Amino acid sequence: MKIQELQLKEREEVLRGWCELQAEVHALHESWRLMQDAAVLQRQQVTTASESIEVAADNVQEARRSLSVAERLSASAGALVGACAGAACGGPLGLLAGAKVGAAAALAGAALGYLGARALGRKPPALTAPPAPPAAHKHEKLL
Repeated sequence: MKIQELQLKEREEVLRGWCELQAEVHALHESWRLMQDAAVLQRQQVTTASESIEVAADNVQEARRSLSVAERLSASAGALVGACAGAACGGPLGLLAGAKVGAAAALAGAALGYLGARALGRKPPALTAPPAPPAAHKHEKLL
C-alpha cells in the first residue's frame, strides 16, 4: 500500500501543477482580452490621430511651396523696388552727370582737335622744300 500512496501523492502533485499552469494560462488569456478591448476602444482615437498626421504632412508640403514662392517674390520685389528707386533718384542724377561728362568730353575733344590741327598746319622750317623754279614756256625750250 505504500506504493499506492506514493503514486497517489505523485498524481496529486502533477494535478496541482496542471491546475497552476491552467490558472496562469487563464490569467494570460484574460490579460490579452483586456488589451484587445482597450485597443478597440482606442481605435477611433488612433485613426483620428493618423489622419491628422497625414493632413499635417500635406499642410507642411504646401507651406514649403508657399514659402518658396514668397521667397522668390520677395527677391523679385526687392529688385523691382531697387530699380524703381534707382530710376527715380538716379535717373535725374544720371542725366545731370551724363550732361556734365558729355560737355567735358566735347570741350576736351574740341581742344585736342584745335591743338592737333594747329600742330599739323604748322610745318617746321627745315622740312620745307625750296620753291620750284618757274616752269619754262614750251617755245623757249625749242630754241
